[in-house]
Amino acid sequence: MALDSKIAEGIVYLTFRGYVTAEDIRDMVDLLAKIETEARVSPDRIADLSAIEGMSLNFSAIVDYSVMRRKAPLKNKVKAAIVAPHPLQYGFARMFQTLNDNPDINMEIFTDKNSGLAWISAGKGSDGHNAYPGREVFNFG
Repeated sequence: MALDSKIAEGIVYLTFRGYVTAEDIRDMVDLLAKIETEARVSPDRIADLSAIEGMSLNFSAIVDYSVMRRKAPLKNKVKAAIVAPHPLQYGFARMFQTLNDNPDINMEIFTDKNSGLAWISAGKGSDGHNAYPGREVFNFG
């Protein structure tokens, strides 16, 4: 699997590495659906694409992802930061961003993780959208 994930401080961290397939994208969608169902609030997330070496995805796989995320029953508005420092990763991120039309997901692309995390943290409520209060880190997968 080319996807590592964890939740820390109320943020879902998704790290893609190696060669990403449509199955990895489905795994991410399933993971986010599980988290969003169980969490008190829908957590913000950061997807780091910087370790992607290649992809086996076609446009229809990305459209399928977008349709699933459009229907996601979010409990609140969320921020989704995508870290994409290289042209291949940026193109992939832009496709996601362009097809994302869920009004409750605000998606932005960054060249480094710290910038993405700063954007997510800006303007947070007093609870910081902590979806799993009292717990620091969960690892999935």
